Order: sequence, then structure tokens, then C-alpha cells
Amino acid sequence: MLSIVVKPSCVKRFLHVASVFVLVAGLGTGGGAGCAGAATEGSGGDSLVILHTNDVHSQFDPLEMDGDRRLGGAAARARILERQRALGGRVILLDAGDLVQGTPYYNTFRGEPDHRLLDLLGYDAIALGNHDLDDGPAAWRARATATRTPILSANVFADAESAWAGPADPPVPAAARRGARWVGGDRVADRVEARYLAAPFVILERGGLRIAVFGLMTEALTRIVIPSRNHGVMVGDPIAAAAELVPRLRRNADVVVALTHLGVADDRRLAERVAGIDVIIGGHSHTPLFRPASARGPGAAATPIAQAGSRGAYVGRTTLTWQTPDRIRCRGQLIEVRPEEGGDPKIDAFLDRYRRDLSKGLEAVVFHLPHRVSSHGLRLGESPLGNFVADVIRLRTGADIGVMNAGGMRASLPAGDVTVGDIMRVLPFENRLVVASMSGTQVRALLDRAARRIGKGGFGHFSGVRYVVRGDRAAEIYVGGRPGAGGAPLDANRIYRIATIDFVAEGGDGLMPSRDSILFEETNTRLDEAASEFLRDHPEYRFEKDGRVGWRGATKALRDMGVR
Repeated sequence: MLSIVVKPSCVKRFLHVASVFVLVAGLGTGGGAGCAGAATEGSGGDSLVILHTNDVHSQFDPLEMDGDRRLGGAAARARILERQRALGGRVILLDAGDLVQGTPYYNTFRGEPDHRLLDLLGYDAIALGNHDLDDGPAAWRARATATRTPILSANVFADAESAWAGPADPPVPAAARRGARWVGGDRVADRVEARYLAAPFVILERGGLRIAVFGLMTEALTRIVIPSRNHGVMVGDPIAAAAELVPRLRRNADVVVALTHLGVADDRRLAERVAGIDVIIGGHSHTPLFRPASARGPGAAATPIAQAGSRGAYVGRTTLTWQTPDRIRCRGQLIEVRPEEGGDPKIDAFLDRYRRDLSKGLEAVVFHLPHRVSSHGLRLGESPLGNFVADVIRLRTGADIGVMNAGGMRASLPAGDVTVGDIMRVLPFENRLVVASMSGTQVRALLDRAARRIGKGGFGHFSGVRYVVRGDRAAEIYVGGRPGAGGAPLDANRIYRIATIDFVAEGGDGLMPSRDSILFEETNTRLDEAASEFLRDHPEYRFEKDGRVGWRGATKALRDMGVR
């Protein structure tokens, strides 16, 4: 088995350059120092502090919150990290993935400043996130050269025959790849040789303590990145990958940390199914856990789970304390990142070079809003922002129906002047518009799928159609007419023109039914550009709900969401 041993002063990366690999003979058979023995040696006594972030999404500048409150920003985060490290003890800094994508910084600089910041801020490891593969694996590997920080995933693999897969990438054990699927959803045949796309794990050392950190990716990767950009990428069952790896790590490390991009629900399943994990530092669901959650699994003790929200609004501080050789106590908190408390001028100076280039062209005003248009509730039902984006898609293409997935909209629109940069923050993924012909029967199936995806990124926002959700199915469907009224009943035998984005057309978020039988025509029109042009040309547009979606009783999807 392959390991990268990383000392605090010399963090080494895992890419397909043979010189970075350190083969550890006997991993899986040799014995490591016992947890209790090593944990009581050196600085920090019997504890380990894990500082952590997740889902930063290229948010370098502070977030504008409600009530003129601001949170986050890379410079303010750097100051908090400095203060936390100054408290002493054994400290490591981790990120649970989705470092990039979500602001114009990524659209312009493609992740270069994000990865350079990892080193400037002193991160020890980061999990591979799904948005790392938005541009495909070759692009990810190229930009990952900007950092020395190890990027980890034990269940994302590459076809060894892929043009971008290198011969130095380690092969994947059969047990770790069990149930693997290609991006797009097809099962991977056993005969396909798989290699790790990123380092499966790294071993850090602090004060005589050996800390194994391994990465995991959500299985939803198969449907939340564009398949055509990710040929040769496969994702395995995270539980199978962890079950294969953790026993080996336990014998060669004092502490085992799962650095996951799974979401809290799947983190719980991981804890319940795999013994030997001391703590799970998670991401993907953007959940601010102000105190660690926990789940009890095969072992005697519960496994703590921590997550720090998103966009760098918080830094998590999770402390493991060894009370006895067999008992670890976990304490955790989220520290608000408050810009008004000061920032690191070196980080601001680093970012200023990018800010100057970024401002060119993004400050053009395209619209004026009397009030803020919130992104809250996009996954829970009809929303003014979702209606707007669906309207843009339909009207720009001249289609009968426009379709937008909730997960493709990522920010609110501010009150006052709305700029090109504001539109890019709402629609950061550079998706292009596509059009297809679909029968009325296929349109009904599409609306049914949207109804079952309430609470998820695949919940659909529509233009040119109104309907009622009844028992997880779409009913009372009318196409055309004025917003909220009129129109003709959906005709099962008629052919309708349906417009959406390339991500949805390729099966993204599981919204489009029978995608193999639907032929989409590309328009080469970017959605964010179309939205800016639409607002510039329609200063009278009103952001509002108009009754496009109605509800008749609680659906199963709503019941499954519990209190949400």
C-alpha cells in the first residue's frame, strides 16, 4: 500500500510524478505506536486540535449577510488561524473539499489563487470535492500543481487507459473499488484497471503523534458533474473504500481522521458502518454544526462528526482529548470569521493582484432592484430567483418550456444596482443553453421527477408551464398562457420544445428522464451572459412568485425532509 508521510515542515503532494511517492513496506502488517502512548507525548499533552473549513467555493472576500453583517473572507480567516495556532499544542488544519467554484474569481482564474492560498494559510490536507471536476480531471490536475497541500480521495478513481492517467498513479485494491460507477452512472466492469485519481490518504506528524487523514467523495459525483468532461472517472462506494483502508491505517497511525465530502447524512452512515475512525471532518452539505454530531457504529464508542458550514463564514475547532487509553473525548465549536476584527495584510496583498484584474468588465450595471432577491428556498419550491432564471432560459431560446435545476443557482441578488459580477455569483458554472424536442409524455415524466426532488439540487424551476404536486406526481399541467393562469392542458401526443442547461441535459442532478432517448441541440449561449442581457433589455422585469407550482397535501419527499 502507498503512503505519503508528511512532516509539518515538508508537505508533499500526490500527483502522477513518481518522485513524490514514498513506499512504506509492511503497511497493513506492521504495528504502529498505540494511541494512548503517543498521545501523551510532546507538546499538547493528551490532545489534538483540528482546525477545519469546507465548501469555501472561491469565496475570498467577506459575505454580505442580512442586516449589514459581514462574515468570512480569506484575510480574516488567516488572522483567526494565526490566533488559534498561537494557543499552542498539536494543531492541524484541514479542508473537507469544494475549494473552488462559485464566484467570478473561479470563472476568471480557474482555481489558481485558491490553491496558492492553501499553502499561504498552512493547510495540511484537503479532500477532493465534486466541483474540482467541473472542468474535468485533466484541468484539475493542472491547477493542483499550484499547491503543495495533499489533495485526498480514497474512492475516486481513474481508468488506467485514460490519456490523463499517469503510470505512477497507484492501482486500487479490488475491495476498495467495490460497486464503482462511471461518472454518468454506469457500473464499472471488473476487468477495467482503476488507479487513484488523488492520494487516498496522508500521514501527518505532530509532537510524536502520527495522524492518518484519508479522503472520501460523495457517490453523487456520478450525477453532479458533466459526464462528457469526465470520461474515465469513476467513484466507488465510500463505505467500501473506508472499510478496506481504515484497518491498515489503524496499525500505522495513532489517530485516524476521515476527511469527507459526503454530507452529514452519509457521514452518519459511514460512522455506523466502519469501525476505527476517531473523527469525521465533513463537507458537501454546507451544514454548520455548532457542536459535533455523533453516530454509534461497530466500535464501542460513538464517532464524532464536525462540519463548518460553507463559504468560509466559520472556522471549525474540533479537539480530541485522550482521557484514558481507550476513551477519547471530543469537543467542538465554530468560530465566526468576522472581518471587522482584522485580517492578515499579506493575504489581502496577495488577493489584491487578482481583484484588480477581476473588476474589469464585472462592474457594469445591468439592472436595479428595489429589494434583495434571496436564494433561500430554491430547493424547497417556487422562488422568484428560480422563476427568473427559468424565464431567461425559455425566452432566450424561444422554447415552450424552460427548465433550471435549483443546484445551479448559488447566491442572492443584492438590492440596488445589479452588476454582471452579481449575475455570475448567482450562476457561476458557465453552463450553456441547450434545446430538445420532447413529447407531452416525456414532459410529464420530467415534472414528476422534479416533484420528487424537493429539498435537493435536482428540484426543478420552470417557465412556460404550471402544475400542482400531488402525491409526488405532477398534476393539473398547463403549458403557455400568462404567468399563474391560462394555458392549454398538457397534450401527451404533442411535441414541445424544452430548453435547459448542458448540465441538466447530461443527467446532472438526476432531473432529466430518459436522457439517452432525447437529443439536445447546443446553442453555445452561456446562461449567465443571457441573464445579464435579459435584465439589461427588460428593466421592467418583476422578480416574484406567480403560482407556477402548487401543492396538494404532503409529498413523500417533504415527509422525508422532517423538520426542514
